[in-house]
Parts: sequence; structure tokens; C-alpha cells
Amino acid sequence: MGLLFSIGLDYDKCGSAVQLYYGGQYDHEINNIDDDDDDDKHNDYSSYKTLTKIDHPPITERPLFDLMLGSCNGLVCFFVPHDGMDDPIYICNPITGEYVYLPRFTCGKHASSHHKLVGGFGYLHSTNEYKVVRTYYDYDEPSLVGHVQVYTLGDGNGWRNKGDTTHFIGSSGVFANGYLHWIDIGAKKNIVAFDLAEEEFRLLPSPPCLLLRSRNLVYFSLQLLGGCLCVVCIDKGKCVDIWALKNKKKKKNSSYDDEDNSWSWSREFSIAWEGPD
Repeated sequence: MGLLFSIGLDYDKCGSAVQLYYGGQYDHEINNIDDDDDDDKHNDYSSYKTLTKIDHPPITERPLFDLMLGSCNGLVCFFVPHDGMDDPIYICNPITGEYVYLPRFTCGKHASSHHKLVGGFGYLHSTNEYKVVRTYYDYDEPSLVGHVQVYTLGDGNGWRNKGDTTHFIGSSGVFANGYLHWIDIGAKKNIVAFDLAEEEFRLLPSPPCLLLRSRNLVYFSLQLLGGCLCVVCIDKGKCVDIWALKNKKKKKNSSYDDEDNSWSWSREFSIAWEGPD
């Protein structure tokens, strides 16, 4: 295990606002440095010089978390901004320093300037494959649909077109249980899951906080907490609720389509509102 560190740079001089480094857990020898060792020796172990520099595309002045799409088993996928879009095309292994750039999305000669790319990064356990999913929306099209593409690392087939979706997903996908998940930000606020095996979308039941849709509901998002898919809902003036999707039978690699489907939402936390109404 380890952590990603970001060190601020002079954007005008370096062309990037941030440089990423990887720092692993200290080994046994470092953890057992005697307290009476000199300070300089101890600081050498904890300074940035002991980290591994990651080769990555320039990161603009936007927050780092806004450009990191997701991680699976040590691989990290980043968006690369271009043509007014965030394209999920850079993947690196911070430990080994290996990286790959995927082909960029091309809009064509008559592309609209009002467009958006949404991405997701996940791992298919049954085939040991890593997949990137991106969905393109052109806001000037007569009917707003998403054009879906999938890239499987290492298969040599490049980006594959998977048709269109009427789901309007506005944020990065959250990987859990072998699926990528989004909240459809349309009127119904459905939970949308993309099956990495079948490469198809399906709908999941929504937690009560989204079904009730209080007029004071000012924020909701998908997150990963303790390995579980979670929905965070902020009901202004009332509470912050965190709902988790769990399999009651605790079956490993259980699909949402299993006949004895036992997936359900449970409220894990409810925090009373203490801010201004």
C-alpha cells in the first residue's frame, strides 16, 4: 500500500501546477530507526526525495482530485484536458513507473463547443482485464444522448463503440462490485450501473434519500466507503445521510442479477445538521 503525493509547482515555469509522487509504506528498517539517531538521518527518510516521481501529463491549475478518475489494484487513471473536455486517457502504475496514453477522443469537424465527456475506470475479475469507459454528450444535438466507448487495456482493439445511452450521467463513475456506477442527474435520479462483463447499462434501486427527493436536498453523490457503494445525501437544515449498498448474504463476486439477489440499501450514518439553515 502507499499514497499519492502532489507537490505544487510554478505553473508558468513548469507548464504544470502539480508534480505527483508515490510513497510506499516505510519498510521494517526505517520503522525501527532509533529515537537517538540524528535528525538529518530521520528527515532523509521522510523527505520528498525518498518518493518515486511519476511521469504524467501536465496538470492544470484545477484541483488534483478533479483530474483523477479512479484507481484499481495499484493502477491510477487520470483525465487529460483537451478541446474543452476531460478525457480519461492516462493510466499509470506509481510503483513501477509504467504508464500508457490511450487515444484521444476526436469530435469531428462539425463538433459543438458545448460538449462533455464522462468517464469510469474498473477491473473485471473474471477475465483479469482493466477497462475504461467514456461517454460523450453533445448538448447541441436535437436529443441529448450519450455515445459510449470502452477501452480494454492490452487487447489491441482500441476504443470500441458501444452504442448510445439515454442516461444523463454528469460525474465520474464509481467502481464497486464489478460495475461502474453513476447517478443519472435527470428528474428521477436513478442509480445507473455499467456491467464490465456484458458492457451494458442497467438500473439499480435508489436509496430512500433519492426517492423522497426533499426540496431541501442540496447535495448527493456516489462514493466508495469500506468497499461498499454509498450515496451521500445532504438535506439542508436536517441531516447528512450516508446509505450503503450491501449484499446481506456476503457472497463474493455476487452479481446484481443473481436469482437470490440480496442487495439492499441501508443507512449507515445519519449526522444531524449543525450549520446554518
